[in-house]
Amino acid sequence: MLNQDGCAPINLDFGGGMVSDGCMDDATPPEDPIIALVLAYCPSAIRPAWAWLFTLQKRINDGVARVGEPVLGQMRIAWWRDRILDEATLSAQRDPMLLELAELMTEHPALPALAERLLDSIERRITAETPMQWRDAVADEGAVLTIAFGQLTKQSLTSPAVGNAFAYARAIVGATPPSPEQLALAIDSGQASLSMALDGRLPRSLSLMRLYASQIIANPNGPARRRDGIELVIHGLTGWPKA
Repeated sequence: MLNQDGCAPINLDFGGGMVSDGCMDDATPPEDPIIALVLAYCPSAIRPAWAWLFTLQKRINDGVARVGEPVLGQMRIAWWRDRILDEATLSAQRDPMLLELAELMTEHPALPALAERLLDSIERRITAETPMQWRDAVADEGAVLTIAFGQLTKQSLTSPAVGNAFAYARAIVGATPPSPEQLALAIDSGQASLSMALDGRLPRSLSLMRLYASQIIANPNGPARRRDGIELVIHGLTGWPKA
């Protein structure tokens, strides 16, 4: 069944039950309901490329979480960096993500450089020796994604503060819980980032990221709330409540 936009609806489990809407054309939505919703409202022309960056981020983070040791995570990141930057051999790689990158670069030549910056941010985060270093790396990891939105859409609006806040929120509820010092920094820095990202002209995808961040940062220790998921879906459809 198609929704009002003529697309198949996405079922999104935000905790406490399923809510549904948004669309991803014929693409398979990511496992993460928040990312699926953000991607559903980005321009269709950049969706595959922007989704590729989110998928790379998840794949690296999942791999790092499995191996545990930072040095092993660095080895994994180095493997990806070497192949992403070797543009001449991308189309000969066996990994489906690298083959997809080779195709996406035709329309989005900046994608490898954005991927490299994303990998650098993840590496700095997993090797951070102080909570402040961790905070700065988390912020940059999020900023890369919103900067990528601006570059891929050829808009001057990059909204790094939105990316910062979104990344802090994701770190708060991530699979690897932050230390008490990191949590305090994520909350404080997330609030500051939100205060700098009040522009009502944000594209819908970015305003969804901001609204999600505000929900998490306002309730960092609470369980997932179904009403938050409903609020996000309503915002995606209508722009209300204002992020």
